[in-house]
Amino acid sequence: MHENNLLLNLLRCGLWEEDVNLPLFASGKVNWPGIFELAQKQAVTGVVFDALKHIPAELQPPRALYLQWCGLVAKIENRNELMNKVIGALNETLRGYEISPVLLKGQGVARYYRNPLRRICGDIDIYVSPEEFDRAQLCLRDSGAELLAYQEEKHAEYRFGGEALELHHVMNRFKNPWVDVRFRKEVARICAEDVPWVNIGGHRVRVLPAEFELCYLLAHIQHHLLWEGIGLRQLCDWALLVSKQGSRHDTELHEAFDGVRIERYLRLFGLERIYGAVAFIAVRDLGLLEGCLPLPLGPRDRKNAARIWEVVWEGGNFGHFHPDSLRPSRKGIWGRLDNFLRVCRSCIRLFYLSPGEAAWVPLGKGWYFMRRNLHFLIL
Repeated sequence: MHENNLLLNLLRCGLWEEDVNLPLFASGKVNWPGIFELAQKQAVTGVVFDALKHIPAELQPPRALYLQWCGLVAKIENRNELMNKVIGALNETLRGYEISPVLLKGQGVARYYRNPLRRICGDIDIYVSPEEFDRAQLCLRDSGAELLAYQEEKHAEYRFGGEALELHHVMNRFKNPWVDVRFRKEVARICAEDVPWVNIGGHRVRVLPAEFELCYLLAHIQHHLLWEGIGLRQLCDWALLVSKQGSRHDTELHEAFDGVRIERYLRLFGLERIYGAVAFIAVRDLGLLEGCLPLPLGPRDRKNAARIWEVVWEGGNFGHFHPDSLRPSRKGIWGRLDNFLRVCRSCIRLFYLSPGEAAWVPLGKGWYFMRRNLHFLIL
C-alpha cells in the first residue's frame, strides 16, 4: 500500500503540476524499482516521470533506474509522434474516399494531458458509419493496409503505417440489447450532426462531442471492468477530459459541459453508478477538483468506488497483470471455459456497480461459447 500511495502522489503531480509530498520520500525507505514497476503495470510511466523533476536530487531514484526510465519515456514520446503522423495520414486517406472518420479515445483523449506525448498510447480506434464501412475497408486495402482480423459484429483490425488500427462500424457494444439499441441510435444521431474538429499532430481530426465522449469513456471502462479489468491510465483519461485541457485550477471550464445532456446519457446507457464511482476516484485519488464534475457525487459513490479500486490494483492496465492472466492458460475448449468462468466471477463481483450490463454479459458470453464449442459438446 505504501508504494501505491507514493505512485498516486507522483501521478497527481504529473497530471496537475502540483507539489510532491516530499516527507513521503524523505524516509529513505522508498522502493523506487517497485514504484517504476507499478507505474508500468498501470500504464502511467510517462506521466509519473514528469513528477520526478519536483523531487530534490538526493531523493531521486538511483541513477541506473533513472536512465532506464528516461529511455522508456523517450520511446513513449517517439511512439506518440509516429501515431499522430499515422492518424493524420489515415484521416486524409479516408477523406479522399469521401468518408468522415471519427477518432475514438487514444490520441483524441491525449490532447487533454499537459504533455500529450507522455501518455502511453495503444492502437488507433476509428469509427465510420455502417454505410461507410465497406467503402472504408476498400480504401484501406487500396492504400496497402494489411487486414489482421475481422469481427463482423463490431470492427475490422488492420496494420496501417506500421500501427495497429481498429476500424469500427459499431462504436461500443452493450450486451444489454435495449441499451445497445439506444446507444447505436444516439451514435447515429450525433455523427449525423457537426461533430467537433481538433488538431492532432498538425492535422484536423473529428472527435466526439465532450458530453458524449465523457459517457463513451465510461462505457469503455464498464466494458473492461466486467471483462478483464482496468488500470489508472483509463481513469486518468476520464479525469482529464472532465477537467478540460488538464488545468485543475480553472474550475470555470466545467461550465462547458451540458449537465442535463450528460445526465440523460447516463440514464439511457445505465452508467449512473459507474459515473459516481469513477468520479469519486478522480476526486479523491487523482486530484480532480470536485467543482469540475458536471454532476454532483452521491452517498453511495464511495462504496462503489471501492469495487473499482480493488480491480485497478489487482490487475493493472486492462487486467494484464492479474494473477489469472499471468497463469499459463489452457488450450482449446478448456481455456475458453476458464475465460468464461472468469468473466462470470467478475460480473457477480461487480453486479451492484453495473447491474444492467453485468446480468447480460454472461448470457452473451455463454451463447458465444456454446456456438463455438457445440461440436465438442455434442461429442
